[in-house]
Amino acid sequence: MPPPTLDQIIFPEQASQNFSHILGDLKRSNFITNRLASINQDAAFVEKVADALKLPLVANERCGSWYIDPARKSGSAYFKSTDGHTGQWKFSSRRLNFHLLKLIGESDGCIIVDSTRRGKPASIARLREAGFLPVVCCTASRRAGAGEVAEGGGGGYVQGAGDDTENWAGGLTPGGFWRWRGRLLAVGEGEVKGVIEEVVKEESEREGGKGRVKEVVKGAGGSGVVFVGGLGADVSSSSPAEFGELGEGLCVVRVVPRFMESKEWVRGKGCLEVGLGKSKAASRLLRDALPQVCEFVLAFLRRPPATKEVGPLDKKVVVLCESGKDLSVGVALAIYCWCFDDTGNVRQGDEEVSFNKAAIRVRLGHIVTALPEANPSRATLQSVNSFLMDWRK
Repeated sequence: MPPPTLDQIIFPEQASQNFSHILGDLKRSNFITNRLASINQDAAFVEKVADALKLPLVANERCGSWYIDPARKSGSAYFKSTDGHTGQWKFSSRRLNFHLLKLIGESDGCIIVDSTRRGKPASIARLREAGFLPVVCCTASRRAGAGEVAEGGGGGYVQGAGDDTENWAGGLTPGGFWRWRGRLLAVGEGEVKGVIEEVVKEESEREGGKGRVKEVVKGAGGSGVVFVGGLGADVSSSSPAEFGELGEGLCVVRVVPRFMESKEWVRGKGCLEVGLGKSKAASRLLRDALPQVCEFVLAFLRRPPATKEVGPLDKKVVVLCESGKDLSVGVALAIYCWCFDDTGNVRQGDEEVSFNKAAIRVRLGHIVTALPEANPSRATLQSVNSFLMDWRK
C-alpha cells in the first residue's frame, strides 16, 4: 500500500473551517445536561467548604452564583480573572468591592466562590504564621481527570461549567437553576432546552418585571438624589405610571434596548426615553447621548418648584436600563459629574469645570460603594470618560 500523499494528510482549508465550526456548535449547544450536572456537583463541594470553614459564601460574578444555593449566599463580588495573580497588585476601579469589608469584619472572613477551566494550586503555609482575617478563594470546579472533557463532551464532567452562559444557558439564570434544579437535572439532553424555555418563562412571570431602585448619589443635605435600577422597577408607588404624569419632584431617564431618534426621546417635563439599542453598540452610542441627557436632568434639577411643598432636595432622578447595572450606572456617573459639585449641590451658573480620569474614578467609587452589584462595561465607562473629559462647562 503506497504511503499517503500530503493532500491526503492535511485538511484542505474549507474542511478545517467546517471542522472548527462544528466544534464551536458542539461547545455552544450540546451537553447542557452535562453542564448542569457538573454545576450541581461543584456546588456540593462549595457547601462542604462553607461547612468546614464556617464562613459566609460570596459569589464572584458572573459565574460564582451558579455554585451557591441562594439561601446560603451572603453577597456578590466582581473581581477580574487576573486580580490577585502574581505581580498583579492593582484592582479595577470599576469593581472596588469595598462592601465586602463589612461582611469580612462581622464574620471574621469570607469565602469567594468562582469557577475555572484550569486548576489553580495555591500554598498557604506562610499565611498560617501570621494574623489575618481570611478571604478564602474557592475554585468550585475540580480538575478534569483523564478521559473527562474540560469544555463539554459526551457524558463527562465539564470543568468551568457555569462559564459562557450566553452560549449555552438560553436565558437560564443561577436563581432559576436553583429554584428548578430538580426538574432541570431530571431530563435528558433532548428535552433540556424545552425545559429551560419553560423555566425562563415561569421566572419572568414570577418576578413580574418589578424591582427596586437604589440610591447612588446623595445631595448636600444627605438625601438621595440619583437612583438606578432595571427597566421594570417601580420608580414611585405614589406617581402615575404614564410618562408626563409623574410627580413634579421626579425625573425618570429610561435607557431602552431599541434604537430611537434623539428627537423622540423627550416624553414629558420629567421623562426621557433614550433608545440606544443593545450591548456594545449601546455603550458606544452613549457618548453622543450624554450631552442631551445631562442637560435635560440639569434643567430639571434647576427648575424652581411650582409649589413650596417641593424643595430642591426633594427632587429625585431615577436612571433605568435593561440590566440596572451597566448603562444606568454610566448615565448616573455622568449626571453626578455634570450636575453636582464636590459638596453635593446642583451646579449653578456657567462656572469653569473640567474633569480628568482620576476625578471621574473617585465619583465612580462612590457609586459602586453604594451599589456593589454595579457592573458598567469598559465601553460604557469609555463613553462617559470621553464625554466628560472633552467637556468644558
